[in-house]
Amino acid sequence: MAIQSSGDLPADLASTFVNQGILGLFLGYLWSKYRMMWPIVAVHGAVNAVPILLPLL
Repeated sequence: MAIQSSGDLPADLASTFVNQGILGLFLGYLWSKYRMMWPIVAVHGAVNAVPILLPLL
């Protein structure tokens, strides 16, 4: 949250809560559907790579 902070703590907390909640629900869905760790690891890695790769474009 500190890296992407806008300076408005309530808005930053709400944004973080929503983003992490949606990702958590999606990863939980993947787990319930496939019961395999690799799809979850791949999606998590892709989500983490987006902020790193976007500036390179």
